[in-house]
Amino acid sequence: MKKYVILFIALLSVELWSCGNDEDPDKTVPSISLSSPAADEPTIDLNTTTEVTFSWAVTNGSAAGGYTLYLSKTEDLSSPRTYTASNLSIKVSSANLDIQLEEWGIAKGEESVIYWYVKPTVAGEAIPPETARALKLKRLPMESTVGSMRNVQVRPGYERVLLSWEQNPDPLIETVVIYWNDKKNSVEVELVRREEGWQKDSVYIPDLTEGVQYTFELVNKNSSGNQSSPVIASGTPYGAQRAAELKNKTRKLTGIMMTGYSPEAGSRDNSPVTIGSVTLTWEAAPEGSIATKIRYKKVGDETIVYVKEPNAGAVTNLTGAGNRLLHPDDILYVSTLFLPDGGIDTLQSNTLQSQMVVYMVKDEPRARLNYDLPSGKWSTAAYDWKLQKLLWAINQETITVLDCNRFGCFNALGGTNFLTEYFSTPPIHQFKLEINSNNTVTVTGFYGKGQEDSVNPYTIYNNDQTRGEGGSSADHGVAEGISTFDPETHTLYLNYMRIITANNPKDSKAFFIEELVP
Repeated sequence: MKKYVILFIALLSVELWSCGNDEDPDKTVPSISLSSPAADEPTIDLNTTTEVTFSWAVTNGSAAGGYTLYLSKTEDLSSPRTYTASNLSIKVSSANLDIQLEEWGIAKGEESVIYWYVKPTVAGEAIPPETARALKLKRLPMESTVGSMRNVQVRPGYERVLLSWEQNPDPLIETVVIYWNDKKNSVEVELVRREEGWQKDSVYIPDLTEGVQYTFELVNKNSSGNQSSPVIASGTPYGAQRAAELKNKTRKLTGIMMTGYSPEAGSRDNSPVTIGSVTLTWEAAPEGSIATKIRYKKVGDETIVYVKEPNAGAVTNLTGAGNRLLHPDDILYVSTLFLPDGGIDTLQSNTLQSQMVVYMVKDEPRARLNYDLPSGKWSTAAYDWKLQKLLWAINQETITVLDCNRFGCFNALGGTNFLTEYFSTPPIHQFKLEINSNNTVTVTGFYGKGQEDSVNPYTIYNNDQTRGEGGSSADHGVAEGISTFDPETHTLYLNYMRIITANNPKDSKAFFIEELVP
């Protein structure tokens, strides 16, 4: 019996020892996967960071013995540099990485690809990554033996910038290299010495995108390829969007007047007028403007006048402006100039047209025919002087509508009751002339009470239809027709009618035919 007991104990011991050494089929082994730097990570510049963080993830548990980071120049991880970590990440200083890159033969300032990998420190505690991950690093620069520029400035322009700096007097400098757009773009400029010591230099960088902030890196180079420490500056160009915001901000005229034209009320003589000399009166200048530009022909040559200090002066006097109505050489073209803060390129608003001319009513043909109710009588009246008329337009994209300060003239009956002009500076319009696309002219106007008590209110129309009693003007010797403008001779042919709207008797009317020449 004793032999059987000993045999059972021996067999049990063997079984227990065997169970303690078999693999547990239900046990899960942790797995390591690399996190950052990512596989598509851009080049890490050791010049712009003090350390690089390597991290990884472990699924299904952890490695109790910690982890080892491998860095190698080759993908097979030969001759690696190792770092140990107890957690799932480790930070390696840029200085240490630069030392390792130097040991691997990578020159200062150059870029290179290395490989990194993580294993459990204790073999078998976890499954490491399947492959090593590539990482691009840029070494710290070599000690510069070339002097750097100073006081680099970036001034914005229209889809461009102006870079300026003070150049180092280092005699070995031969070229300046400027990088932008993450070094995807560059320009190399030969250095030309113009003076001893520090000298000012500049270069334009064109073809840039509006609203994008560009960072520029400037370095000096010598013939050996050595370069200075980089100098960084940034700027943002403007463009079409900024220009569009200013298009409708042209400084407006509030009035235009022929110099010397200041007749007295009741005068029957034409006042002396300096033809071609006008006075412009302005509204306040738009915010941010630097000047208003007036372009016109003077004695056949184009003249440009800039109204500067726009918030100071409200009046501008011009001489030698042409006197031909709507002639392109005789129109004043007005636009306003803007310069964004620190900018190099001026932006310009839309151009508006203005003009004032003095026209004379020709002796022939001209006529005036009156009709009076209730007598039903027609009568004619002569023009008693060579009538001048002011015609003007301001702030129009293309001049088509003009103001006129006088309609036809009464005969010399005396007294202010027969004035046909309300005198003021600038003059108040008696009627408007709208020149249509087919060169016909639409005449409209109104003169109300309160301007001159002795003058009756009236309205003015084209003489192309019968209004009220008494028949048409054609029935009484004044041809009824349309008003026109001749763009070749710049002559106006006006055929219009005035109706007194508050007279006694009511509906008195007068018809006028005039040819106006400059």
